[in-house]
Amino acid sequence: MGFEFSDQKRENRFQVSISANGQQLSQVHADIARAGKTVLDSNILQYSDPLKLANSQLILQMLGSGLVL
Repeated sequence: MGFEFSDQKRENRFQVSISANGQQLSQVHADIARAGKTVLDSNILQYSDPLKLANSQLILQMLGSGLVL
């Protein structure tokens, strides 16, 4: 599950997605491109212990992030 914001040609793109293994969060992946070049393509999950997904929400907040596509 995830979100993507991009221009029509997908040259400028911000994409974030989550992956699960059963009921546990296994990955938060970010893919950012500017002018057709990849800026970031990485798992950005920072927790070492598994996170349970029951009753979880995926919230994307970009206010004050400084991200400009």
